[in-house]
Amino acid sequence: MLPDSQSAAPPKPTRLKFGTKSVIERASTQDIKGGGRIVAAAREVIRLHASEGIGVADVAMRLKISRRLLEMRFREILGVGVADEMRRVRLENVCRQLRGTKLPIGEIAARSGFASESHLGAAFRRQYGVTMRDWRQSGEMEPPS
Repeated sequence: MLPDSQSAAPPKPTRLKFGTKSVIERASTQDIKGGGRIVAAAREVIRLHASEGIGVADVAMRLKISRRLLEMRFREILGVGVADEMRRVRLENVCRQLRGTKLPIGEIAARSGFASESHLGAAFRRQYGVTMRDWRQSGEMEPPS
C-alpha cells in the first residue's frame, strides 16, 4: 500500500497573472519607414536632450546640418515636423513623471523642457484632451490617446 503522500492527487498548478505597467519604446524598435540616418540621429538627440529645452535649431546644429534639411527629412520620412517629435517626447516624459512621482506640475514642467506650467498644461490638453491633474488622478498607465 502507498503512503498517503503518494496516493493523493497531484496539487493543482497555480496560475500567475502578469500585466504591464507601461511600455517603453526603445530606439531599436522604432519604425523609421525606409531608413534615414539623419532622422534616426535627430530622434536620438531629441530623446536624450528634449527635457533640456532644446529647439529645432539646436538639433540641427548638433547634427551639423541645416535646419531646412532636417525639417525636410523629418516630414519626408515620419510625416511630422521636428518640433512635433520634440513635443511628443516631452509629453511622454511628463506622463511618466505624472504617473511615477508625486512632483508638483510646475516641477514636472521644468524637468521636461517646458517654458512654464501653463505652457505645459495647454500642450497636454491640446494633445490628450484632458488636464494633467485629471489624468494623474484617473490611474491610467498609458498616456491618453
